[in-house]
Amino acid sequence: MNGLTLNATAWGIAPDHLAGLDALILSPVVVWLLLRTIRVAARLNLPPATHFHRRYSASLLPTRVAAWLMLTSGLVHLAILPHHLAEEPGTALLFGLDAFLFALLAAGIVFRRRWRIAAALLLAANVVFYLGYLAGRREEVDQLGVVTKVVEFTALGLLLLPHRPTFRSHGRKLRWVAATAAFVLSTTLAGAFAWAIAARDAGTASAETAMSTDRAHHHHGATGVTGMVELADPDEPPTPAERAAAAKLAADTAAGIAKYADVDVALADGYRPFGPATGTMVHYTNHRYEKDGRVLDPSHPETLVYAGTPDGPLLLGAMYALPDLDRSPPDVGGPLTVWHVHANVCLGPLPPFLVGVLTPFGTCPFGSFNIVTGAMIHVWTIPWSGGPYGEMTDNDVKRIVAGEDL
Repeated sequence: MNGLTLNATAWGIAPDHLAGLDALILSPVVVWLLLRTIRVAARLNLPPATHFHRRYSASLLPTRVAAWLMLTSGLVHLAILPHHLAEEPGTALLFGLDAFLFALLAAGIVFRRRWRIAAALLLAANVVFYLGYLAGRREEVDQLGVVTKVVEFTALGLLLLPHRPTFRSHGRKLRWVAATAAFVLSTTLAGAFAWAIAARDAGTASAETAMSTDRAHHHHGATGVTGMVELADPDEPPTPAERAAAAKLAADTAAGIAKYADVDVALADGYRPFGPATGTMVHYTNHRYEKDGRVLDPSHPETLVYAGTPDGPLLLGAMYALPDLDRSPPDVGGPLTVWHVHANVCLGPLPPFLVGVLTPFGTCPFGSFNIVTGAMIHVWTIPWSGGPYGEMTDNDVKRIVAGEDL
């Protein structure tokens, strides 16, 4: 995974959507050049350009902005069309049709106010189809998709604004209040739905990896609510040497942290729980080992992972971590030992510091900020069906504690 792809996926953008990200960033320039070209053509007295320029100049600012935003969404759909053309021709055709309709209706709302209804229906249909694709697992939630939907929601809201600054009757006032309330409610529900889909996909991905002996599973960008981004492509089968190296790291880690089965020994050595110590899965971090410059030291891992049980903490394994995102992790066992970062962690200024994860709208809870963690890898030393490098979830931990997965 190259630096550009890592940076994109680290912020929740799938690698095959990079062209769409470029289109989103460049869209203001494209729109400006388009308007500039139309203005020059109008000065040359070309009839279509003259007519459009006159209508555009007479239109209200909300209508103009809505047209710009619709063009932006069309450009994003057009940019990611080539990728889908190879894998999903039907989806590519829809994207091409979408881009054409966005361009057509962006011009249409400038010419005729009645076109606003068609534009609003197109925008609403795009949001509904996107949520349908998420529900049907044909797409995964990523930040480019979310931002594009926010752009479309904003355009939809602008189209719902009244044509005139004043209302002639209380009925019209009530209708616009109802339209505004419906817009806000639909935006909130769409975001909540996307978040629920992300949570579902995160759990499903973990369940799917449990079915693989090597636990090597390729994720599409950042994974669900965890924001997990793998730093290598684990689709290639491991070589015998990689299998041996992965097995050695697991065995060395088990031997190195065996003494920490007693959590009091870990506490005496400087490990402290990151967050509440009573959770299902609790990470105990030793900041001294984070800064000692050693990587993959089985006797001094940066973090120990425990399960909270009625009889006290149960040691599950260790987590090795690098201090920052720019440092490349060592490749030990190839696709068996894939490092990852978390791209949507939200930290606050006060303990317990970790306060949540990004919402589908790319925001953290009030008073906290988003970070991308350094590279890390878990090595589980407790026997379970997922093996030493599986993606263990809270549900897996509950089954382990109950003796159902040992």
